[in-house]
Amino acid sequence: MQLLQMNKLIKIQPKTQLPIVLLFVILLGAVKTSFAQTGTIEGQIIDKEYQEPLIGAAIMIENSSMGASSDYDGNFTISNISTGTYSIKISYLGYDTRIIEDVVVLSGQKTTLNVAMSETVGELEVVEVVAFKRTHTESAMLMEIKNTDLMSSGISAQQIGKSMDRDAAQVVKRVPGVTLMGNFINIRGLNPRYNSVLLHNATVPSLETDIKSFSFDMIPSGQIDRLLIMKSPSAELPGDFAGGVVKVFTKSIPNENFYTIQYSTQMRLGTTFKDFYQSEQNALFHLGFDNKNALPSNFPKDLRKSTADELIKAGRSMSNNWTAQKSKAIPDQRIAFTMGHRIIAKKVLIGEITAINYSNSRSIFNVKRSDYNVYNTERKESSVIYDFKDSQYNTNVKLGLIHNWSFRFKSGSTIEFKNLANFSSSTQYIQRGGEHYEFSYFPNNYSFDQVFKGIYSGQVIGNHELSEGAARLDWLVGMGYTYRNQPDYKRYRSDLDTSSGNSTLYVPIGNAQPFFLGRFYSNMKELLTNAQVNYSYKIGYKKSKKFISTVYTGINVEYKDRTFGSRNIGFIRSPQFDIRNLNSTITELFQEKNINTTTGVVLDEQSNPSDSYSANNLLGAVYGKIELPLQKFKVVAGVRYEFFQQKLNSATLTNDLVNVNRTQHFVLPSLNVSYSFMENKMKARLAYGMSLNHPEFREIAPFGFYDFNYNFTFAGNPKLVSAKIQHAEVKWEYYPSTSDVINFSIFYKRFTNPIEVVIVQGAGGSGGSKSFTFNNANYANLYGAEIELKKSFSNYSNNFLKNTGVMLNATYLISNVFLGNQIAGQSNNRPLQGQSPYVINSGIFYNNPDKNYQINLMYNVSGKKIMFVGAQDYPDIYEMPTHTLDLSVSYQFPKNVEISAGISDILQSKTLWLQDGNGDGKFDRKNDQMIQEYQSGSIINLGIKYNFK
Repeated sequence: MQLLQMNKLIKIQPKTQLPIVLLFVILLGAVKTSFAQTGTIEGQIIDKEYQEPLIGAAIMIENSSMGASSDYDGNFTISNISTGTYSIKISYLGYDTRIIEDVVVLSGQKTTLNVAMSETVGELEVVEVVAFKRTHTESAMLMEIKNTDLMSSGISAQQIGKSMDRDAAQVVKRVPGVTLMGNFINIRGLNPRYNSVLLHNATVPSLETDIKSFSFDMIPSGQIDRLLIMKSPSAELPGDFAGGVVKVFTKSIPNENFYTIQYSTQMRLGTTFKDFYQSEQNALFHLGFDNKNALPSNFPKDLRKSTADELIKAGRSMSNNWTAQKSKAIPDQRIAFTMGHRIIAKKVLIGEITAINYSNSRSIFNVKRSDYNVYNTERKESSVIYDFKDSQYNTNVKLGLIHNWSFRFKSGSTIEFKNLANFSSSTQYIQRGGEHYEFSYFPNNYSFDQVFKGIYSGQVIGNHELSEGAARLDWLVGMGYTYRNQPDYKRYRSDLDTSSGNSTLYVPIGNAQPFFLGRFYSNMKELLTNAQVNYSYKIGYKKSKKFISTVYTGINVEYKDRTFGSRNIGFIRSPQFDIRNLNSTITELFQEKNINTTTGVVLDEQSNPSDSYSANNLLGAVYGKIELPLQKFKVVAGVRYEFFQQKLNSATLTNDLVNVNRTQHFVLPSLNVSYSFMENKMKARLAYGMSLNHPEFREIAPFGFYDFNYNFTFAGNPKLVSAKIQHAEVKWEYYPSTSDVINFSIFYKRFTNPIEVVIVQGAGGSGGSKSFTFNNANYANLYGAEIELKKSFSNYSNNFLKNTGVMLNATYLISNVFLGNQIAGQSNNRPLQGQSPYVINSGIFYNNPDKNYQINLMYNVSGKKIMFVGAQDYPDIYEMPTHTLDLSVSYQFPKNVEISAGISDILQSKTLWLQDGNGDGKFDRKNDQMIQEYQSGSIINLGIKYNFK
């Protein structure tokens, strides 16, 4: 196809800026259209055969100097035309010139002119490369999805700009079939462990100790060029996925030099201007870094081997920062600076994008937490274990940098250097009240947590056209480094005496209970290196030949290495403990004089051999694929071979060595068939393939961790095995125009040995908490249907409708898990953990280009899903549906200034976890067991952005 070659030949000239006076006149005329004596011609120029937009087409009014050029969506506008009848000339390099006669322009109205151009037969001279096709627009995204061989969905930078989404985590939930669990994504109802994430086609390392998925909140939304989700297997894709493979692409060569400064502030209802509590912070906390709070450098490696004097010295060397600092919650602050440079040399086009982003946000959640015993069928109730009320105060700071260089050569080759670095710091202070009925106390528990995370991803990417377009070679070399430090996680308990109204500190006797009085320290580092080469060749290639078979092959090598270590340290009473210490404040208790081996408190090590591990994965893959275009049919068949080796070294609680060393070989076939009709506006697709889901390091590590928030304990399982998945899907696609789409698909997935988080029956965790681990079920089935609709009314004559667009996508899912003999006691024939039965995204977009403003309304909901798998005497815990409604408004001033405002989460939907305690199959807040409940609160957003060239 010559279209992309044509795009390379076009030199885009910057638009001539109108004088301020003229802009004022235009705006005034837009407001007072009743006095206008001019009209407007607008429309879109596309390729007749491929229905792609033509970039830079010249549209001229004959016998005048008035005209315009089409943008990267093929759209154009000629304004301020005197009323009358005109002939319009449209020309584009390599295409037959079109002249449209008798185009009528009416006063104060818009005349729509959509034109399809045909390619000129013949060869073109090669001229200097000065531009190439942009990918960030909605039409470009639809075209990419339309032309791909896979079942896929996506979202473009243009659509992202219509929302108030601040990062990739919020962006991705707009894609069909996607929901969020925190900052991690579910695709087609499958929890984060079943999805792979690629940054520019390379795997990104994880920032989390417990979760496989990449934390999408680390990428600012403004730096995303496009985001694609591949939902069916293909030989070139990683084998480790079940829901989808997410591909995130950051911005590359800009269309022109630019600089942008953006500032926004947010006010969260229930948080902003309220009293706010947080732990003491170091000097670099507000830049996303830690420099202070870890254990002292001379602290003993194992307190159990220390003398009494060493224990006293170690205890006194620890900071006495057990109280929260009070302040007012100021509005959230966000600032971003972005610049792009475009350098046109004789034989190369150079692009540079740099972005720096900073945010500082606060939130207050009032969380209710409960737990229950076995449901009593005679009394028709469950006895309550505890009712807790948490006041949770969260601070989040993020600092991010993106720095990309791209070189596009005249030969058709591209070399890119992609760099992404993000750092974050967060604190969480929790004050817990309520009642623990089984332990008969009224707690005033306190938790002080700080987490520091960082990621660097660097890649060198090459794309080369060979043999005059007959062959293509792509390669990538990348590395990623992440860390996660939890330098001082403190918890203590103070019990309320209801008769006197006084509280007394809880200090354990004999052995420490760090979850009630102690400090936890952890550190994780992960290094990931990746190299890949892909080659494709078109058999019998000729520029004039439309149906060409193509063969693809490639290799990929990936090595991931992680180290994780933690210390769990508590305090106990000394042999002659002075009982009066229990009536002191927590700060008084930890004064140096009270840290001793007689009348005060003393350190006690509760770290276990299982609390640290080292692990690595080695993945090697080679694939082959052939694409056979047969007139309207296209058949793409391939096979992928993967070598996977996973190692982990740790120990059990009793210091028995845990050595996992598995080497596996997998052959993964895939088949994608499509049929095009209605001049390529409609497609039918069929897909089949196999994929995998490997255990993650945390899931096979014996490390057990007590989560204060949920009051649950989680431990790994070294016996986990890889899951295997078979996929089948049928899809129908219709593209009425370059901006409209209607898609419908039905799909099926068969899981063998799916991995889930399940309760450990008869095992209690820290402080009487429930204990959970990871296990393989026998098999599972997933059935689903998905629909996507995007409609623009730009061709309508009604002034309101022609500026309006709508979007709707919905997914319906049914899954069944069958346990066999692998997990006894759990509910059988239940949904997969984390799978929602339905997901709906919708939006209405109104953009008035004459008056320079747009209004967008977006809605999202997902059905109830299992958060934790229970047992026969402890029902599954479900998260109930949450409804989100967001409104955003923006206005563009003539002098490159844009202001925006909006409200997120207008409905203030509650996050609610329930158990079906009575087993009636119905979930009701009044009749069923509430495990967790809180309300986030609406967020009011105000922002300003200044663009200058």
